[in-house]
Amino acid sequence: MWDNRGIFADTRSWLVSARNAACIAFPNAPVPGRGRVEQVRTCDGERYAVRLGASDLSVLYELQRQHEYDAAIAEFSDRMGVRSVVDMGANVGMSLRFWLRHFPRARVVGVEPDADNIEMCRRNLALLPGAAGRTELVQACVGGERRTVALDRRRGAWGYRMSESSGVGESIPVITVEDVISRFDGEIDLLKMDIEGAEAEVFARPAPWLARVKVLVVEVHAPYSGDRLREALDRGPGSWAMSRMREGEKASVFLARSDNASQDQGRAGAVLEGCRLISTVEDHSLAVPHLSGQRLGS
Repeated sequence: MWDNRGIFADTRSWLVSARNAACIAFPNAPVPGRGRVEQVRTCDGERYAVRLGASDLSVLYELQRQHEYDAAIAEFSDRMGVRSVVDMGANVGMSLRFWLRHFPRARVVGVEPDADNIEMCRRNLALLPGAAGRTELVQACVGGERRTVALDRRRGAWGYRMSESSGVGESIPVITVEDVISRFDGEIDLLKMDIEGAEAEVFARPAPWLARVKVLVVEVHAPYSGDRLREALDRGPGSWAMSRMREGEKASVFLARSDNASQDQGRAGAVLEGCRLISTVEDHSLAVPHLSGQRLGS
């Protein structure tokens, strides 16, 4: 907690982080404000919405202190030329904000299965001027094939996983990578994938969509491994230079750059005509993602 104090611009924000730490450390204690949405302000002047007792601040710490995706940003010498970013596993919108800030002309599409996390994405995007016209959110899981699943929530809000067992009152569509990127006009400059183990089934299948991706960031969750990801990239189109961005006991993050990255920037449309977006920052209505008029998983 003390180590994170330096990222906050004021005492109030740090006190919010202290209450959040108390909520997590003592889950059964009556900590004031548990579950409430608060705002914190970081030293760069930006404000973020976080839930007390959830993992939201931990995600912010990864970006602000551990510089989780800085290596991905460094892959682009012309940040103004980046026009299309796909974020699979958008969580509460911290990474969406990161891409929007570093790529001023990019349209960003975030995919996130949990409704509460989607609502936090909306809140966080609303705090960034200009985000409304550049961001689309889709509530769905990403997997190797279309179907309907429930969510395994035992690992907390930043680690929801697909469960084939039906949940009470819960039905989440699974869409494929192709379902998302086929709705773009042109190449995908950056595709980030943090889908809590589902990368194993995504890369178990042929991945012709890799031909359209320039830079790929994948968080790999055990028992899937970097070696298996390397094999999958070798089977796919093009050639890839892969490096490890972060190594962990249960999850590691890898960066892969395609030989497509040396080509001119493709034009990004990011319309998602068939995979209907469920939200923009200005329109908070929800809709189930569908493909060509059909509900996914049906």
